[in-house]
Order: sequence, then C-alpha cells, then structure tokens
Amino acid sequence: MVNEIVHIQVGGCGNHIGNAFWEVVCKEHRINPQTGVFEGDQKENDSPLELQRIGTYFDEAGETNSLRYAPRACLIDLDPSTADLNQTSATSALYKPDNQIYGDGDCGGIWPEGHYEKGADTIDKCMDGIRKQIEKCHHLQGFQFTHGISGGSGGGMGTYLAVKIGDSFPDKSLLTFSVFPSSNPDFARSKYDIPSATLTLHQLLETSFNSNLTFILDNDALTNIVAQHQKSAPLFKDLNRVIATSMANVTASLRWPSEMNGELNSMCINLVPFPRLHFCLMSCAPVYAAADMDVNGVCKSLWNSDNWSVNVPHDSGKYMASCLHFRGGNMQQLNFSKVGHYQRTIDAIILLKGWVQHDCDTYQAIPAPIFELCANFVEENFVKFLQECNMPMYEFEWEIERMLTVTPDRFVNWIPDSTQSQLIRGNTALYANDELQYVQGNGVMVANHTGIGKVFDNICKALKRMSAQNAAQLGNSLSGGQLSGEMEMLEADKNVRDLVVEYQDKEDAIVNLDDDDDDDSEEDDSEEEDDDEDGDF
Repeated sequence: MVNEIVHIQVGGCGNHIGNAFWEVVCKEHRINPQTGVFEGDQKENDSPLELQRIGTYFDEAGETNSLRYAPRACLIDLDPSTADLNQTSATSALYKPDNQIYGDGDCGGIWPEGHYEKGADTIDKCMDGIRKQIEKCHHLQGFQFTHGISGGSGGGMGTYLAVKIGDSFPDKSLLTFSVFPSSNPDFARSKYDIPSATLTLHQLLETSFNSNLTFILDNDALTNIVAQHQKSAPLFKDLNRVIATSMANVTASLRWPSEMNGELNSMCINLVPFPRLHFCLMSCAPVYAAADMDVNGVCKSLWNSDNWSVNVPHDSGKYMASCLHFRGGNMQQLNFSKVGHYQRTIDAIILLKGWVQHDCDTYQAIPAPIFELCANFVEENFVKFLQECNMPMYEFEWEIERMLTVTPDRFVNWIPDSTQSQLIRGNTALYANDELQYVQGNGVMVANHTGIGKVFDNICKALKRMSAQNAAQLGNSLSGGQLSGEMEMLEADKNVRDLVVEYQDKEDAIVNLDDDDDDDSEEDDSEEEDDDEDGDF
C-alpha cells in the first residue's frame, strides 16, 4: 500500500506550475489527460510499472479496477479568473469541481490582503476542501505545495494555509516548490515583490510540520536555463515547463519503485541537516528531449551551477547534502545491494578494462594485488551484471565518486557520506517542440547547499536599498490593518538575515575528524587502564 500525498496549488503562479506538473505526470504514467484512463500495457498476473505507486498522487475515479484516475489536488486562488485558466489546461477534465476553490477578487500582489483579509475569509472553505482529500487517503504522508512567494494569493494566503495545515497535521511532511521573484525588470511584477517575499520566507521558517522541505525556483536562474536552449526570449510558459519537468524528476522516487527517498519524510531526513535550513536547489539534465547526452555529460551538467534552479555562483558555498537520481524507462530491476558491494572495486575495474581514460592521480595509485584480484572477478561477475542494465550505472557511480574525490573542498567535512545516488525505473518525459516526448533516461540532483544563503542575502539587500521612510510607509501599507506593518517587516527581515548567518556558519565550520578519532582512542585506552586497575584490586 502506498502512502498518499495531497497536492495543493495556490495563486496564479502556483496554478500555472501545478497544471504543467500534472500534464507531465500523466504522460509519464500513461494516463489520458482528458479521460483519466490508463493507456499503458496491462499484464495478466502483475501490475504495470506505471500503476505500482500511482496512488501516491492519484485517486481512483469510478468503479474499482476501472483504470480511471483523478489527481489528488486542490486548486486555490483568490482571483476568480484563475478558474478560466484551470478549465482550459490540458488536464482540466481530470479536476473535480469541489476541489477548486476561488475567492471574490484579486489581492493586487499585496501580501496582507491574502494573509490577513481575503485569505482569512476563504481559509475555512480551503481547509474543508483539503480535508475531503485527506479523508480519502489510507495513509497520508504529507502535502505538496506550488506557489509564488511574492504574490498576495500564493505568498500571503499560501503561507497562511501552510501554517493552518501544519497546526492541524503537525506529524506530516510538507514539500514546497516556491518561485522566487526575479531581479530582472522584464519579469518584475510590482514594488511589493521583495517585501512580500520577505514576509513569506518568515512564515515558511515558522511552520510546525514534522519535516519540511522547500525547493527554490529562482526566476533569474530559470530564465538563464531556458535561454541556453532556445534563441527566442523566454516566456513564462517556457519557465513553467522547465519547472514542471524538474518537479516530475524530483518526485520520481515518490512515484516509481525506488530504494531511496521513497517517502517525503525520508527525503527530508536525507536533505535537511537542520530544521531551519530546509531550502534546496535542484538541477536536471538534459532539460529538453532533443538534447543528446551520455552519462558523463549528464553528471557534468548536474554539477554545473548554470543548470541550477537558483542563481548561485559555482564557486560559492559547499554541499551539505545531495541526492542524485538517474532515471530510465527501459531498465530491468537492479540488485542495489550488489551495486553497493561492487562499488569498492569499480575504479580498479574501469582502469583494468580500459573503459574510461582519466588522468586523475587518485585512480592511478591502486595496489597490484587489487588488480590481480579484480582480473578474475571482472570476467566472471561484474561485466555480466552491468550488461543486464540498459543504463550504465557504473559510469554514473564513477562520475559521482570522481567528483567527490577531485573536489572535496566543495563538500562540508562534518557530514560524512553526504552524497547519495540511486537508479529509478520508470518512464521519463521531457519537452521537445512544445510536445512531451519519452526519453531513454536523464538525471536529477537535489542538494542542500550553503550557497543558497546568497539568495536570501540578495533579498535582504534589496529590501535594505529602500530608504527608511519608504520602508516604513511600505510596511504600513502591508499591515492590512491587523499588525504594525513596520514591526512585522523588521521581524521578518531579521529572521531572514539570521538565516543568512546560519548558512555562512555552516559553510565556515570545520571539524577535524582525525582528532575526534584520536580522542576516542584515548578514551578507550583510559577505560582499559581503569578496568585493569579494578581487576588488580
């Protein structure tokens, strides 16, 4: 039995992203976006791979075993015109009317309008719709949010809704895909973007969920990614598609059989070393189906900051935790325990058989006895095992190990084995010429990186650039008549600045693990001496 997730898309930005996400997911699971009927190959004695974990995001629609499915989603916005958007989307026929909740009017991008006034008037209706979805679940694992942090509905009402859900279900997990405002004037919406973003971040840091994970989607970074692959100026439609395919890649371990990050809670545990530092970046390669990449190219693209969802320099910050998933559609079941066992000899095997030529000194200094031991082992077991895979997992693992060995200074030394990897079976769909197409495979990296602190630092600096008088006036206009706007802005700004300091502290922290081992050995020796003295007595 799978553990279910309730998807919630809030605001205009959140609904655009959510609709694109459902379109990609339906394609990967071979579900007709107009009828909800599964159109994949059916097996007599076994469930198709596409349906083995379909219950994570979908409910059965109709009679049992009818193979008709509907998204477990709530579509929310204070702007009633969003209803027209959802009704014209590619998956509009799958949405149930009682799952769509709209308000009486737009907030005009003003955060407190959505958080304190119009949002407060609509919150009960939203919670009722969410509870109806929860009641259909057998074992709810958590919630997934899509929203923009600078809007009145997505930022203001979205955070109010997240806080309410966290108070009602504190033992559940929250996975948030948050779009951050752009510093590009062509994509800037209003003067309220930065203050609204600050207030939203303040609320996201205070939610009471058991585990919390937020993926940052920086408009500047997304624009750069799209610009690398097309000559025309990027449109919001292009950005939404990149976000949708990235979301599908990140949630692949939740929707397909996998050995790691199979649930929201485990994903949060692997990626969040400290509760407040729950913001992560992601990168995917290839981004579009037309791109042709080998394993080496995929790995290099994942580590390249030009493909990250945040606008952070490559040499800025360190990895605290990361997970790399290699996806493939025509892959046989792998024995992951064997992969872990063979990893110890993988470098020697690569050199021995001449599969990969590399000039790294680390791979040259392998003792001769190991080569002799590997000679028989390769021919009998390892090559046969690897040839059973359509995806060259050994190359993927080797590239990751190379990255960890060649550039150890890019990873904090106080979290050992902070990088994990796995191979996920299942269909993969990417865009090509405005259409979704199946691809043989691609890679995705999700990482908790100290360089993310630069994103928050930029927001703080942008807010600081406002004069004290203007900031006070802006704070008063953002108060919504409920709290002192100036004091609330100061508190939110301080909270975000503290977060920047925390990221910097974790980046600068150095732990001498050798000294710790020496201390442990000294303690063991002293204990042995005490035991000897006790025995003499």
